[in-house]
Amino acid sequence: MHIGRRDAHPLAAFACLAAATVLPGAASAFDCAKARTADEKAICATPEARAADDAMTKAFEALRAAAAPAQRASILEAQVRWIGQRGQACYDSKGDKFTGDKLSACLADASTARTKFLQGASEAGPGASTPMAPFFTIVKGGKGRADVDFEVVKFTAQPGGAQRAFNAAVDKLSEDITQPEADDPAADRYAFEAIMRVTYASPRLVSATVNAYQDSGGAHPNSYISHINVDLGAGKELSFADLADAKGQKAIDAKCLEQVRAARKEKMDGEGGGPDDLFDSDMAKNVAAATNALGAWGFDADKAVVDYSPYSVGSYAEGYYQCELPYAFLKPLAKPTFPLP
Repeated sequence: MHIGRRDAHPLAAFACLAAATVLPGAASAFDCAKARTADEKAICATPEARAADDAMTKAFEALRAAAAPAQRASILEAQVRWIGQRGQACYDSKGDKFTGDKLSACLADASTARTKFLQGASEAGPGASTPMAPFFTIVKGGKGRADVDFEVVKFTAQPGGAQRAFNAAVDKLSEDITQPEADDPAADRYAFEAIMRVTYASPRLVSATVNAYQDSGGAHPNSYISHINVDLGAGKELSFADLADAKGQKAIDAKCLEQVRAARKEKMDGEGGGPDDLFDSDMAKNVAAATNALGAWGFDADKAVVDYSPYSVGSYAEGYYQCELPYAFLKPLAKPTFPLP
């Protein structure tokens, strides 16, 4: 997975998007007759991908038109950056980019998710009872200044503890931002990114996913996926203890370990990934530790997903792993009080 990977700054996309925003009634972020990149051609190749792009552009235009004048530049800059990275998740587990209809479908899904974000809506579920809206913190990097791209969703009102807890968790993301010292030779590399999606929302549960990237001048940048889950009914941020007891935890850990081992074996072209593998010796312990933190869990309409960021269950070079738990499997193991969709 290439979630959180930063590409070159999308200057070409800026020209296309800027043109769309000044033309009244513009329906798309670019002209298919002028499509040049593989992503642009894939969007133009199917009606579904083109329609998803059109809907996203309209949502962007509506958000920017309704925003205060001082915020419009940040909204435009955020959308320009996002368009330049739209295809970053359209890769297989071996790092090869999708092609053909598969790429078109992946880009359509990305555009649809972005539309929901721009509307402050969830990708699945009936929606939260308290309104939510996108918020942007965009700072262009420069001498002695880190590049910052934070695009998050927050509750616009905080009538209860869950809304306050959710917004506090979102605000906490910015605590990792650091600025380079004047004599730091890596000062021009400092960059921090957090892109949020609300994957599910209902009057009981709000689940959000954050794809984050950090480069503070170290040996290499770091990326990770985290989640924020709140129970609107109980008025709190949820923990794994709210989800399952010891018996359920054991079954969940075993299921996720099976999936991670299979994915690791595939990444290694069939080698390793077994209990006798030297690099696998701590995997069961690592998977259990990561799985038993609900900050690794995201919830959707039909399944839960556990995301394992680099270092959490394997080496940095191995990248991300994921465990999918359909609700048909998870619900019998979950506590009845946990607000599963």
